[in-house]
Amino acid sequence: MEDSLKDRFVGVLLATMVGDAIGMPVEGWDCLRMAEQLDKLRYLPRGEQELATAVLGLVTGGKVEPGQARYSDDTQMAIGIAQALVDDGEIIPEHLARHFAKNFQPWRGYGPGAYGVLDALKQGRPWDEPARQVFGGQGSYGNGAAMRVGPLGAFYWDADVAVIREATRLSSLPTHTHKHGIEGAVVVALAVAGALRQAMAGAEELDVAALLGFVRSGVTDEVYLKKLDQVEDFLAAEPEPCVVAARLGTDLAATLSVPAALFAFLSRWDSLPDCLLYAVSLGGDADTIAAMAGAMAGAFHGAAAIPENWLAALENGPQGRDFAVTLAGQLYARRQGNLGVG
Repeated sequence: MEDSLKDRFVGVLLATMVGDAIGMPVEGWDCLRMAEQLDKLRYLPRGEQELATAVLGLVTGGKVEPGQARYSDDTQMAIGIAQALVDDGEIIPEHLARHFAKNFQPWRGYGPGAYGVLDALKQGRPWDEPARQVFGGQGSYGNGAAMRVGPLGAFYWDADVAVIREATRLSSLPTHTHKHGIEGAVVVALAVAGALRQAMAGAEELDVAALLGFVRSGVTDEVYLKKLDQVEDFLAAEPEPCVVAARLGTDLAATLSVPAALFAFLSRWDSLPDCLLYAVSLGGDADTIAAMAGAMAGAFHGAAAIPENWLAALENGPQGRDFAVTLAGQLYARRQGNLGVG
């Protein structure tokens, strides 16, 4: 039981990293261009490992040597969430902001809003000022808070919905104060927690309707509630990926990417690799959509479901693959030592 839970904590962070690394080289490609490239799979070997290698090589533009698949700001900020939870056993926004600022590497591909906020934090500005001042004082409604929240969803996997909402809200505040940005993070956190709950209850098949209901139970924003209805409709209709991309969105806005990530997981829940590849196939902000879908799939399947050669391709520097495994183990241990959290 404990080994299974730990494997899923590791799975959340590693699958976030894998989805991010697979999607980053094709970020900005539209769905049609992705379809043209992925159609080439018909001509590739069909063995499981050969297919995994071929797909990873395809979407990154060529063969990937071990350690060469790089992650982006999505994973780097998820690492910050995990570190903050390991340190404090809860989300303290001021402390979380320090982790974000310490880890900040501009070349990881931060968006202009996040870049400005994190640069200001690194220069010593009060943690709660920069995020409130961006975009004319409205705050960011991008998907930056959602892309990083997987470790939080795992940490609070068995907490009350209200506790998950509040922890997620606090985790958003250093960079995102707009309600759409925060609510997008709530959707992802609840999806991760709900998937992990089902896995730990012994489910071999995901109860899609139950997971959707669990997510809905914690969502208050009408925009997201309508998107969840669209997700449910698409699960029944099974439209082409480009229809999904057009209707749910694949943009930087949280309202136009979080629903696509949720659909990718719910429609391909039975295979972590298929889930990630489908998320990437939608195009647009592919690394973030795949990172969010990866967190959900990692929560349900665990790290053991990630193909070995995908893991081998991940970068493995100071905060690379092995670091993520260790950090996720520490997050698990911290959670087990904080059974009263929430």
